[in-house]
Amino acid sequence: MVDGLSLTERLSLEILRDLGPMPMGKAFGVLMMQREPLPFLGDLMFHALLRPLIDAERPLIHEGEQQLAWPQRVVSLTEEGERVLAGQAYGLELIGQERWVGGVRLVPGQAHWALDEALQPVWRG
Repeated sequence: MVDGLSLTERLSLEILRDLGPMPMGKAFGVLMMQREPLPFLGDLMFHALLRPLIDAERPLIHEGEQQLAWPQRVVSLTEEGERVLAGQAYGLELIGQERWVGGVRLVPGQAHWALDEALQPVWRG
């Protein structure tokens, strides 16, 4: 939570950083086959998970070719996504949507608990 993202969201950004732009279906395959320590997502849930990162006012992922079915649309990391991975921006603030993590409501712009790089709880104010 150091960046305000879930592990799956962070891994998805890292895939795009490390491998470059690719169809969303391929990104899903790389995530499930190579990066996710406990694969659990189906492809439609992966698509749903990425929508807030794509549709945000300050998106972390760019999605092209809207006329194609979503698995064929090429996705790429935005500058904001690069900033989040570099620790220069907080993903929750950029996405701008509240989320629930482990029974804790996280609201952009409000103080909340998070985990640091060592997975220790910190108060993010």
